[in-house]
Amino acid sequence: MKSSVFTLANALTLSRLPLGILLVFAFSTPWRYAILAAAVVTDVFDGRLARRAKTASNVGAMLDAGVDKAFTALAFFPAYFTWDTPVFLVPLFFMRDIISACCGLALYKRRPHVKARWSGKLVTTLQFIVIIFLMIGPLSYALHWGTLLLAGTILWMLDHLLHFHRSRRVVGHHSSRH
Repeated sequence: MKSSVFTLANALTLSRLPLGILLVFAFSTPWRYAILAAAVVTDVFDGRLARRAKTASNVGAMLDAGVDKAFTALAFFPAYFTWDTPVFLVPLFFMRDIISACCGLALYKRRPHVKARWSGKLVTTLQFIVIIFLMIGPLSYALHWGTLLLAGTILWMLDHLLHFHRSRRVVGHHSSRH
């Protein structure tokens, strides 16, 4: 894995930040959809581009995760304020991101290898769907998807707990041999 930060894939990842800022100021619904679609495309293709160009790195993976979190925050709030959205949807929407940030800070000194997991991609997809339904309404659709988002977040937590448990067992098994 190369460690260069200045890659085309990372530039594609970083392009989601200005898209998120544009989304905050896009008052026209068609523009919001176009910006959200562009962000989804960059999220799908940045990792593929990095792997194909052999520039995938731990820095790029962490950058992608951080930019995803920033973009979803920027995208959520205009949609949230457009409708009379219940306050409880805010922590529900950001639960995975808050837990992930806390765990990341706790593990920072260990410098763990960052790799996308299916459960994280599922929750990010559900977050995008909730944003879309907040944009188009009615609110009941967003609440139904919010319930699925909660279920996805619980799956994400279980997947990461199992992964952490397995990795500790493997590390413990290897260190007991030496």
